[in-house]
Amino acid sequence: WWGKSITAKDMAHLWLHEGFATYSEALYVEHSEGYDAYLDYINFYAIFIKNKRPIVGPEDVNYFNFKDGDIYTKGALTLHSLRSVINDDDLFKSILHDFAVKYRSQIVTTQDFIDFVNEKTKTEYNCFFSQYLYDRKPPKFQYFLAYNNKNKETTLHYRWADTKADFAMPISINLENGNSFEVKPTANFQQKKIKTFEKIKPNKKTHYFSIEKLKKLPK
Repeated sequence: WWGKSITAKDMAHLWLHEGFATYSEALYVEHSEGYDAYLDYINFYAIFIKNKRPIVGPEDVNYFNFKDGDIYTKGALTLHSLRSVINDDDLFKSILHDFAVKYRSQIVTTQDFIDFVNEKTKTEYNCFFSQYLYDRKPPKFQYFLAYNNKNKETTLHYRWADTKADFAMPISINLENGNSFEVKPTANFQQKKIKTFEKIKPNKKTHYFSIEKLKKLPK
């Protein structure tokens, strides 16, 4: 239904077929069962992601042999993460719809989609796509907790690792008491004081990334 209308120029861009098709299943779950069911459904895909090589590969070679399912699963979670970063469902869904209309019965590349997203959002998402589509590793959220017994306070140190220097993507942090807050990590360590000794849990339901809790801060 999608690939017969919007057709990838090369095997290197097959995620434009399969990632979108897989993501459409999650959108149907959301439509029929609600947003929480959608989150459960889309995040189940993360179990099967291998991250052995980038989703988008070199053109003019037999890059993809259908044994690696990342173009399906990671492709879908890339769209899911993009939705969360844009943080405007009407705009995000209009991107999917309008891309299909504009490029109906045409041959496209990944860059066509990136350019379309940038144009529609009036925001530069090149670094986001570079990380998720052209790097085999997902962004890694590294954090370290420093406890101050005297003030009964915790300092959260955090950053993105395994990313380009200019990669920045906001995520939310959940506390045991049910509260949450947003952080905007970059490649450099930042810190935030928390008036609690509670454990924290980075919210992975809205974005696809890995987590590493550090035993000490790197020098």
